[in-house]
Amino acid sequence: MNVGEAIHQARRKRKWSLSTLARESGISRGYLHLVEKGESSPTLDKVECLAALMPELWEYLLDLEDGEILILRLWRQQDYAELLRFIAQRLESKKPPA
Repeated sequence: MNVGEAIHQARRKRKWSLSTLARESGISRGYLHLVEKGESSPTLDKVECLAALMPELWEYLLDLEDGEILILRLWRQQDYAELLRFIAQRLESKKPPA
């Protein structure tokens, strides 16, 4: 599950339309649509805004892969050096053998 899918599931659980979520959050409907479809990545402040409206969103976010949770946490803590190290390690582990 990715962040967009988590937002979609939390919204559907509340039986909210995209328009309702947009109105309640102050985030444009078009942007929310792109996020839910995985065509855009929300900023952490937008995720926090949505989770404040839909606390059940945190349940879905906990189902994200561990790497995604770590990335969100490091970004929130503004630990950019550690974030870059984590990304570099992930890329190195996906590198094909020589």
